[in-house]
Amino acid sequence: GLVVFTMSQAVVAYALSPYIISVFSHGRWNADEQARMVNWLKWILPASALFASTLFWSGWMGIRTSFRRLVLALYLPWGAASVAIYAWAAKTGGADAVAQANIAVMTVYVFLLAISSFRRYE
Repeated sequence: GLVVFTMSQAVVAYALSPYIISVFSHGRWNADEQARMVNWLKWILPASALFASTLFWSGWMGIRTSFRRLVLALYLPWGAASVAIYAWAAKTGGADAVAQANIAVMTVYVFLLAISSFRRYE
């Protein structure tokens, strides 16, 4: 339910993003720059929706185990993977590839969260 709700919010936000960016640009950005921002949002919004849909799950993990173990099992590996993914994307494809890398970074997060969920913590 939460995944569907957050993804539908991302779809609505993406559909409205050309208008919203145009209104808030106040003429600072030309049409090409605005189109590039909308393209970035195509990748950023679904990744953000995926992250938001896991908040209850990660909160449950925070209750279930110690903060230290959660950091070592989830957030530290995710941070390292994020740095590697974003650095590779920036080097190979620039800003557009970094926007697309959001999907890969969130996939790593969900994967690590799933692994952490199946571990037995004392």
